[in-house]
Amino acid sequence: MGANMLSGRYEDIISRNAVFTLKGQQKCVHIWPVSKDELSKKLSLWFDGRTKSFILSTGFAGNKGQMLPLQCKDGSGISGWLFGVGEGDDPFIFGLLPGKLPPAIYKIESDNLSKEHYLGWGLGSYKFNSYKGNPSVSSDASAVLCVDNAAIKSELDSLVSSIFLGRDLINTPSNDLGPLELADCARALAERFGASCRFITGSDLYSGFPLVHAVGRAAANDRDPLVVDLNWSPSSQTDASGSNENSDGATTRRSNIALVGKGVCFDTGGLDIKPPTNMVTMKKDMGGAACVLSLASMIMQANLDVNLRVVIPVVENSISSNAFRPSDVIRSRSGLTVEVGNTDAEGRLILADCLTAVTEETSPSTRKGRVGAGGDTPVFDLVVDMATLTGAHRVALGWDLPGIFTDNDAMANDIYVKGMEHNDPVWRLPLWQPYEKLIESKVADVHNIGSVPWGGAITAALFLKRFVQPGTNWMHVDLNGWTRERPGFPEGGEPQASRAIFEYIKEKAHKGSLT
Repeated sequence: MGANMLSGRYEDIISRNAVFTLKGQQKCVHIWPVSKDELSKKLSLWFDGRTKSFILSTGFAGNKGQMLPLQCKDGSGISGWLFGVGEGDDPFIFGLLPGKLPPAIYKIESDNLSKEHYLGWGLGSYKFNSYKGNPSVSSDASAVLCVDNAAIKSELDSLVSSIFLGRDLINTPSNDLGPLELADCARALAERFGASCRFITGSDLYSGFPLVHAVGRAAANDRDPLVVDLNWSPSSQTDASGSNENSDGATTRRSNIALVGKGVCFDTGGLDIKPPTNMVTMKKDMGGAACVLSLASMIMQANLDVNLRVVIPVVENSISSNAFRPSDVIRSRSGLTVEVGNTDAEGRLILADCLTAVTEETSPSTRKGRVGAGGDTPVFDLVVDMATLTGAHRVALGWDLPGIFTDNDAMANDIYVKGMEHNDPVWRLPLWQPYEKLIESKVADVHNIGSVPWGGAITAALFLKRFVQPGTNWMHVDLNGWTRERPGFPEGGEPQASRAIFEYIKEKAHKGSLT
């Protein structure tokens, strides 16, 4: 898989393996979902006594993941499948089916399906097999699910393609996904939705994003560091100021959102080199970038009434004679000097310059010019950074639960509620101010690691906060970007928290306020 294939990755994801179809006149194979508790009741409802007796004689008991094909009465083929959902408490349970069913069009026979039930099917259809077998030989045949409502199908297509994008980016090995290839994927996404996208490189990067340059300068010549800057506004009827009417009919200003994603395409640890067991998974260290691109895809496909900016620092943290060193002191974009205590704490360095860039922008009139001019009010109503930042977060919360840091209590609670509602959970961790002293430096304004071996996720978040303009509505998300296998989620890359944040933004944008 070369750079050309990757730059077209988004189009590949949209077109490959369509997993939903709108219900029409097509013949569908039935799927009868049944829990253990309702087995007898459902079998009596759906089938005659003879068929029910046959089903029970096979040992089918409605256990989670249990499947049983049932023939047509004339013996001409399979009329449908019984599918056990166990206790019925897993909203993504139908994600077990696409990989096990033969190619056909299917319909789930239930009146109680949620969006997550359908989404489970879509997410369970994911395959990452670009590197297996002969890449020129592939089959588009797949199990496709009927959806009754066109609007729901459109939303599901958007969510699934956006999540597949994030998964593909994280799963792609670093020899095929370097800084330029990741940037090209962002540009392809921008082009699809009419967004602008520029790359900041060379001397402009050195002067404007010195921490990004310092981290990435040791990489090979074809893997130079850069910053992606994507800007998008919706195609909708608004006046020149971006004003609109909210759901209550009141005139509101369109909200401005900035997303910042850590894009470390591979992390050796730098001169503070990682041990092999820790380095082997470091293709996923651009998981924050994958998450914000996945989230941006959701926002743009839904045409939400927000102005969106996506800023991604993209580097490879490598080792060479010009690598940055422990004890180096580097002046950041903000003017703050940073003492490097460990070169393996590089993610917070590259995020720092980008957080400065988006939060120093203080007047809407400067959005098309250089950031930094204007008044005292931040342009952005919401700034979110997402990063595979610390092992300390993973120790505290495990693989599946991103940690969020913010001073906005209401937003933290709302996103937690959205995460639980849509089964994309997050958990709030504290910006504990007494730990500020742990990142003090004797020779610089701030140290990039804590002075003690605990509280690392908190001290990393506090470090980032130093580079955020006071008064900014900011949230930091520390995540794993990788998931264990379960229904709808094959083990591998996962753009965690993207759906929860999208649902939050969607609701707030509909009401006309993100503050």
